[in-house]
Amino acid sequence: LGVRMKISYLNLPWEDGERWGIRAGCRFPNLQKKNTNSYVPFPFLIAYAASYAESQGADVLCIDGVAERCSVQSVKDRVSAHASDLIVVETSTTSLGKDLFILDELKAECPRAKIALYGSHVDVRPG
Repeated sequence: LGVRMKISYLNLPWEDGERWGIRAGCRFPNLQKKNTNSYVPFPFLIAYAASYAESQGADVLCIDGVAERCSVQSVKDRVSAHASDLIVVETSTTSLGKDLFILDELKAECPRAKIALYGSHVDVRPG
C-alpha cells in the first residue's frame, strides 16, 4: 500500500472587526458589515480541485472558512490534525494581507506542509 498524499483546500476565514469578507466565486472580493447580507458564494474551484484530487487517491480536507464563519484557530487545528502535505488556498488582492498572516501561523503549526496560493492577485502579480 502506498502512502496517500494529504491535501487541505482552504477558503480562509476573512473577518475585520465588525465586517466579514467574501472572495470565492466573487468578481469583487469585499468586506461587508456582519449580519447585513447572507450571500456567501460557493468556492467552486476549491471543490472541483478537491474532488479531482480525491478521485486520484488523495486524502482531502476542505474548509470553507467564510461560509462556516469559523475561527482561524479552528482552521489551524483542523489542518494540523489532518497532517496535510499540501495546503491549497484561494486568495484575492483585497484579502491577501490577512491571508498571508494566517498562512504564516498555519506554516508554524504545519512546518512540513507545502503551501500553494491561487486567485486574482497571484495571477496578476506572480512571485
